[in-house]
Amino acid sequence: MRSPEVRRGPSMIAAMTMIVVAVVVVAGLTLGSLWALGIIGPKENPQAEAPAKKKPEGMPIPLTGRAIPAYTQITREHFLDPKTGEEVITYRSEEAVKKAKILTKLSDILGRVLIHDLPANYAFRDEDLFPKGTRPGVVAGVPPGKRAFVLPADKVQGIHALKSGDHFDLLGSTPINLEKAMAKLKAPLPDSVLAQNSGKHANVRVLVQNGVVVVPVMVREVPTGSAAHGKGGVLPSKPVQEVTIAVEPEEVAPLHEALAIQATLICVGRSGQKDEAKTKSVTPGSPPGPKIHTMEVIMGNKRQIYSFPTPGTGPRDATTVESGILSPSAETDPKK
Repeated sequence: MRSPEVRRGPSMIAAMTMIVVAVVVVAGLTLGSLWALGIIGPKENPQAEAPAKKKPEGMPIPLTGRAIPAYTQITREHFLDPKTGEEVITYRSEEAVKKAKILTKLSDILGRVLIHDLPANYAFRDEDLFPKGTRPGVVAGVPPGKRAFVLPADKVQGIHALKSGDHFDLLGSTPINLEKAMAKLKAPLPDSVLAQNSGKHANVRVLVQNGVVVVPVMVREVPTGSAAHGKGGVLPSKPVQEVTIAVEPEEVAPLHEALAIQATLICVGRSGQKDEAKTKSVTPGSPPGPKIHTMEVIMGNKRQIYSFPTPGTGPRDATTVESGILSPSAETDPKK
């Protein structure tokens, strides 16, 4: 008896071959469609396509990368852009650089101290910098021979409008009872329009001649207690207005005395024009009062004060008071 015939299908190799062929065909059709649509294409070479950078013309000039406050010592960091970390450089013609007196070498800038505030993207000039060797900080703004003095700005009239480097005079005044003082010595009032036409008088004294503003008016927080008295352990404080000025050494003590006695202080600004340095003007104080020379005579338990109108002459008789000549005062008893 004959066995039934078994029908054989395609071999394994043939099946795999057909699958590979199908994948290749599908992939080719897909890539062709993407190519036709412009989605894919030959890889571009950016270095070959990008135009060559043109070398800037002119001299390279280093610029400030950020704003720099006055009295700061310049370092390399001041030339870096805070966003990119790269040096900020511009280019100008040699003629323009010489005309503007711009510094182009870092060696001429680094280590020097700035005279005034500079904004970002600013070129340095020699007039923007103190001479080499100047120490940074507030002391850099104090002219040689002068002293720095910190004033409470709210006690000085007219100083708020002044800027760093401005020159000024400072006057102090204290009220006086001139009639009472002159009556005790039986002396005439000084020859002054204000003294003659007003019942109020003041002694005005020039405390500072040609002072310089080192640091203009600024607000500083001053502690007013311990952290235990503040909210949440924060140290309590109050804002105060201060201005730093430069004065002559002999003006320090009188200025401090004026503050101690709470004298009225007023600031008088000087001219900012260049010809001001050629002038030697002086701001005077109040006109001087009469020169009064006195002598005290003690006899037993009594004393008498005699006033002399001029040096080298004796005291006048009381009968000459009406003519304005000084005369001896009334007798006083020291026990009373």
